[in-house]
Amino acid sequence: MKTYMLLLVGGIVMGQLQAQTDSTETTSTFSRTQKIKLSRLELKEAFMLEDQVGVSLWLDSLNRLEDPQTISLNWDERWLLYFWQENFGAFLAEAGHFGQSERDLEAWKIAPEQDSLFELVDAGLYEKRFQIFQSIQHAFLSEEEKAFTTLALEYLLRLNTNDEDWDERVVTFSQKYQQSRYNYFLGSTRPNLLKPANKAFGISAKFLSGNWSGQLERSLNPLYAAQIDVYYWVARWNINIDGIFGGPRLARDVTDGIEIWPKNDPTNFIYFGFDIGYDIINNSKVRIFPSVGGAITALKPPTPDEDAGEEYPSYYDAFNLFEGHVYTTLTADAKLFGKNYKDWDVPKGSYHGIRLKIGYNWLNFKGQNKMLAGNLFYLSVGYNLFAFFEAKK
Repeated sequence: MKTYMLLLVGGIVMGQLQAQTDSTETTSTFSRTQKIKLSRLELKEAFMLEDQVGVSLWLDSLNRLEDPQTISLNWDERWLLYFWQENFGAFLAEAGHFGQSERDLEAWKIAPEQDSLFELVDAGLYEKRFQIFQSIQHAFLSEEEKAFTTLALEYLLRLNTNDEDWDERVVTFSQKYQQSRYNYFLGSTRPNLLKPANKAFGISAKFLSGNWSGQLERSLNPLYAAQIDVYYWVARWNINIDGIFGGPRLARDVTDGIEIWPKNDPTNFIYFGFDIGYDIINNSKVRIFPSVGGAITALKPPTPDEDAGEEYPSYYDAFNLFEGHVYTTLTADAKLFGKNYKDWDVPKGSYHGIRLKIGYNWLNFKGQNKMLAGNLFYLSVGYNLFAFFEAKK
């Protein structure tokens, strides 16, 4: 009985070898490109039939059809087939001297014609991935080889979807096995992560609502304005340029003793400030920092449109007021969209979200007009963008 079984198996193997020989002879007049195309079709058919012997034979034929200018199987197709066969030895033998240089070199060679072989093998291996992972752990391999083979299979099947996590795992492997020959290949799989410098740029646009104190509260209606911040961040320090643009109507007649600025007249309130603050809280969800600084502010009647034939009112120069003052603010950022930094091609830690700002300004219009003595307290809410600079490599 054993003799009969051996003869039967031997007949099958010889039949496969004969079929391959016949195929080679039949295609002997074909070009190398045509032979590769036909061999890939035979390999695909053997794979679909789960014919391990046929896959091995046609895989070997395709390897022999390669030359310095031509590729018969792309490296990832060949490695997927090794994994499907659980031929970890052949995979490790190639992976030990394969890296970015070899990948770049293959890109210049003549690739096989487009077909569905990769998609077919990729889908087949994905379906049996759990079995392959188990086989790796039970294979006669060292701990280093098991760790690398597991990482390589995840990479080939594109299971490494989180770039930061993958980069950390590759670095962990290279630190644990510093002399490993497989670090050459793993180095070529590391994502191009932008490393954040300890510097950043930000900008925010907000809607501001402000209330006055003292005589200003009687002279001006509440302030509604636009506020824009542009800032530079370094090591938790915030260097900020602040602008407010609005203009409430007068709540009463304002006089300097000669001219009268009439009630309900519109105003222009323009403010430019410079302040420095420090992050007292900065985590993955929120950033809070107080600031102190100084500003230059203008309060005046609207400038007439000369092109439209408008004339300056007689009181325009009397109430064209400028002053300088100090102020303090407290700013809080809600980091709502910190995971979108990849879309902007900026380093991790960049974010955008809601900014809330509270400010108090000790205004100095009282030196020019007693009816405009008082300070400004405001609350503003808007949108903020914060982007790290890329660290120098």
